[in-house]
Amino acid sequence: MSRNLGRTDCAVCDAGHDDIALCEQPRPITERDAGRYYAEYKDRLIVANAECTTCGAKYLAWISIHRTVIDRQGTNFDNSFGVRFCDISFRSTFNDEPGPDDLPSLTKLREIEMKRWTSRAHELTDQLDEVRERLDAHVAELGSLRSRWESYL
Repeated sequence: MSRNLGRTDCAVCDAGHDDIALCEQPRPITERDAGRYYAEYKDRLIVANAECTTCGAKYLAWISIHRTVIDRQGTNFDNSFGVRFCDISFRSTFNDEPGPDDLPSLTKLREIEMKRWTSRAHELTDQLDEVRERLDAHVAELGSLRSRWESYL
């Protein structure tokens, strides 16, 4: 088990990095965030609660692993203007395994999967229509070639 997920996209629904939104201003990590690992991270990690905007999974975003970010910039920088995070962990467990409070409902996960499958079905239908159009064009061309061939006989 690792403290962090080693990724910045959603581990639950695979939404991209831009779908993980900070829910608060970046701040130094607290004992409540890190639990028994607080001593290891207390002066080194800047974090913010974050959430996947697609499925609602809850994370702790790792903004910086260096105290100098707080020392130079303070804690008042606005998270809506380009503050990036370098990693995430699940919020309630401070590791790469989610707790029940970190996960979206099964209904939400089913809804996301249905949207994916529906979207994929539409993509495949569109591709099939393109193949049919090309096939029809080839059949028409072959018919034209056959007519010309028969006219030579």
